[in-house]
Amino acid sequence: MKTFQTILVTALFLPAAVFSQITWQTADYTLTGQTCQVSSNIIKITVNPFDLDVEEEATITAPFNDTWQSWWGDSKSLEIMGNFTLTSGTSVRSMLVWEGAKVLKAKLRDRTAADSAYEATVNRNLPPSYHHDPAVIDYLGNNQYRFKIYPVAINNSRKIRILYSVPFLMLQNGPQFQLLTAFTTGAGQAPSEIPLQIVRSAETTGNYIFSYGSILKTIQFGATYQIPTTNFSVAVYDNWGNYTGTSMQPLIIFPDTNFSTMAYTAQISTGNNSGNYTAVFATPPDTIIAALNELPTGEQTSIEAKIVVGSTAYITDFNQKGYLGAYVKSTAVWDSTVVWNLYDSKGKLAFQCRKAYKPQSDSLINAMLPMVWGSKYTLAEGNDNLGALYGFVDRRMSLLALETDSLTSAQAATWAKSGVPPLLPQEIIINPAQLPSTPDDNVIFEIGTGVHAAYKNLAASFVVFFKSNHAISLRFNLLKAGQITVALFDMAGRTVETWKNIQITGGSVDLQLPQKAIGCMVLRVIAGKEIVQKRINVVR
Repeated sequence: MKTFQTILVTALFLPAAVFSQITWQTADYTLTGQTCQVSSNIIKITVNPFDLDVEEEATITAPFNDTWQSWWGDSKSLEIMGNFTLTSGTSVRSMLVWEGAKVLKAKLRDRTAADSAYEATVNRNLPPSYHHDPAVIDYLGNNQYRFKIYPVAINNSRKIRILYSVPFLMLQNGPQFQLLTAFTTGAGQAPSEIPLQIVRSAETTGNYIFSYGSILKTIQFGATYQIPTTNFSVAVYDNWGNYTGTSMQPLIIFPDTNFSTMAYTAQISTGNNSGNYTAVFATPPDTIIAALNELPTGEQTSIEAKIVVGSTAYITDFNQKGYLGAYVKSTAVWDSTVVWNLYDSKGKLAFQCRKAYKPQSDSLINAMLPMVWGSKYTLAEGNDNLGALYGFVDRRMSLLALETDSLTSAQAATWAKSGVPPLLPQEIIINPAQLPSTPDDNVIFEIGTGVHAAYKNLAASFVVFFKSNHAISLRFNLLKAGQITVALFDMAGRTVETWKNIQITGGSVDLQLPQKAIGCMVLRVIAGKEIVQKRINVVR
């Protein structure tokens, strides 16, 4: 008999994020590379059901040192610049920047226009002007961002506060949030402790565990934790013992009880991002686990979950300790059910059940679901640039704050101590003709619940869609174009059909199944030297 346990651990599952230093330079590049100090760093986290809203504030100082004395320039017109890395799929949504009592709120603009406006304001080739205060955040790819703030004087500081959202992850070992912060590491000096306040939204229920370094504790919502800076990062050295930078370690938040299910839906009726949005997070139901326990001990099994939306089926499989996590965008409405299949070591269907989940669709927090899907689709999958539609920084859109974006004194007073106002529709500036469109149907399965091959392989991350007329569509998350060979086998290992030199266009390919293809089968994809196979259950 087998036993199935939900195990929650807090090991690091993100690749180490190595940061460049936060530095200052002169506007004309006469002197560059001088290390800044983070004199204060304050973080507030709001725990929502499927994302964290993070307000992070930093006061960054351009310190005096002997080096600058050898430079002939203006000590009042320095520029702060730095990079930071965030958790995959995080969306940077808004920014405030202070210059004395003046507060600038950034707008989301086309990156080319934002960079041009920033450079024109800094005016690198002309005498400096002290009355223009631009700041910009760009997306560099691979979850990395660059920020620049101008001007700052020697031994003086600028304050920046940003708002970003971190998605809920369903890893192989359990559901959790993994938070990488923006300004905590990378400076030459930083506070020894960082105050971090954790609150919950009205829709968030239950208890949560907070993990950092070797600390593991139940969250007291509303409390402010003083986190030692050493828990945010570790020094990185090469094979010869030379210091090469700083690797940031995530703070982890996860439910402190055995996770069962969460389901949410949201709908946008009109516009380029119209559609039905679904998020479902679940463990295999008790009936599947009971059937699993009836199989002989040591039997190699796997569990498959299928989400059907309209005429499209989204399918993923994982081992017996897996978790289903899926963000779906579709034209049809999800029927609120998941089909769970249990396969034995021979690939034979041992048990099947349909389980209905009651999605929450009337909560205000569900307004965030389209943006979370859009951010994961854009940043984590690298398929498109949807920031202009959903309101976040991506390869095409940047946050830019100019002096003309100054808040009124009353508005500045409102946001003086905490908070970052979200972007308003009129603060997302792009030519309407250049607005992108979203796919009609798309699913993002969480890391750990996809096919069994390594996630980073080009062919490994693909989803099978069952279409009408006995056809299937293969959608590749990372492989956008190229040739593949596909073979279909029955469970006795006999070849049912082979498709050679199939051309992928736009990350997908459609295949017509032969009439004899029925029941449990194995689909093998060959892309270059990569061979990935996935079991599918073909029904009429």
